[in-house]
Amino acid sequence: FNLIGKFIVSFSATKKCLRFQNSCDPTEYLDFIETLYRRCPKNLLYTIDYCSMLVISDSSNYQLAKNILENFDLTPFSKKIFYPIVASYYNNLCDVYMFLDEIEEAQKAYEKMLAIFSAPEAKEGFKPHLFSTLALTTAEIYIKKGDYETALTEIGRHETPDLFEAIKHALTLGKIYIATNETAKAKEQLEYVIENGRKLSTSKEASKLLEEIS
Repeated sequence: FNLIGKFIVSFSATKKCLRFQNSCDPTEYLDFIETLYRRCPKNLLYTIDYCSMLVISDSSNYQLAKNILENFDLTPFSKKIFYPIVASYYNNLCDVYMFLDEIEEAQKAYEKMLAIFSAPEAKEGFKPHLFSTLALTTAEIYIKKGDYETALTEIGRHETPDLFEAIKHALTLGKIYIATNETAKAKEQLEYVIENGRKLSTSKEASKLLEEIS
């Protein structure tokens, strides 16, 4: 893309991503970002977003997303300017590993992400939503470890500026409440996910969890 082309693509991507975040219908943005990824497979941002949308739309795509992320060459992205996007990469990889129950690999990816967030540069170059994302991932890590009190504390740091983030928040809360035997609270959160995320893979996950506790 030339400079004007990059601006148009970036503007279109932002608009479509925002529409997805507030409608939770992944179809349009998945089609758009897949086209960009196919055209520029070495673009880290396109790769991250494409893998995210793959698993958001269908949980059967987790293995494909794992293969794409694991085989991506991060070598050109070692400079500090790329810290935020590399942190997002490891966050996505951690999420994929956790879903596939590859806990040891998830922990490794999480630690790499945490190291980036802990760098002095993070306070200057990272946008607030990235720290919110870190809180959600940290909560999921502690759920896997069986430390539900800490998971609940971490989820409290996760912000929900749009419907998509609210759905992820509710699903994680539902998992915590299931583990702490607070069934009524768990059902409330899971029903919210199912009602508002009908076209998302999280809806199927929530339905399965709700069935198990009903």
